[in-house]
Amino acid sequence: MIDNDAADFYLGRGTDARWLGSLATDGDPASILPGYGLDVVRDASDYFATLARLLHDREVDEPFGAHPVSWGWPWPYETSAVTGWTYAWDGGLWMSRLGSAWTRISRDPTEFGAAEPMFPTMLPATTPATSYLDAARPGRVHGWAYTPTADWPLPEVAAAILTLLTLRAHHPTVAHDRVRLRYAMTLDPDTRVLQVDCHGYTDADLRDTNGNTLVRPHEAEEDVHRAIAEFGWHHPDDPTDRRLHPIVRCLDEATQQARAQTIGTVTIAQT
Repeated sequence: MIDNDAADFYLGRGTDARWLGSLATDGDPASILPGYGLDVVRDASDYFATLARLLHDREVDEPFGAHPVSWGWPWPYETSAVTGWTYAWDGGLWMSRLGSAWTRISRDPTEFGAAEPMFPTMLPATTPATSYLDAARPGRVHGWAYTPTADWPLPEVAAAILTLLTLRAHHPTVAHDRVRLRYAMTLDPDTRVLQVDCHGYTDADLRDTNGNTLVRPHEAEEDVHRAIAEFGWHHPDDPTDRRLHPIVRCLDEATQQARAQTIGTVTIAQT
């Protein structure tokens, strides 16, 4: 399954519907309807234009936050029945929550559709993403970036995570008081342990005068764990069942200076 606030968008409903793109997060109606007016568009042309603006803005706000059709189907399952929110234009805007019955969203009174919404099959069951991992361990929760990287060697996955972290840390929308971090990684492919070193903090950012860890390192750890989760999987009932096992270190100034040459690199641990 994927995070329940992802969203897919279609023209039409049923198995012949046309997929138009997806959002990785914040796809719930409260996050997308008020600001864009998808619920009040008048025709398919207006729907196309409004959706294009939504996908563009989301990609500007957050790298890889939107998935255009040109990137291919982003999820490790076959249809939108598992996606948190699915929207379709079919003479009006319709919505399905986790594959539930279609609900009409418009200024008119709410209408209800068929009890079992049908979606087109976007990902054949024979792909590695479903046939190997999902079949081998049912119940795994996959991040949005798992499917396009399912066949990548782990060093390439680590490099993609490094790029995503760096883009997010230096994105124009980042709050002015957040430190623009840089990163270095060490990967052990055998144990799947990925150590992430965060560069950019001062000693005063890390600890107070009594030696207590401050909030900023915790924020960095959350950012790293989030990015790694987006490229991987985990099993809710087994904390050891993960694509990668992260270790996050926020380096002090002396260690940053000694390891400055590692910034922007992925080092493969020698075993």
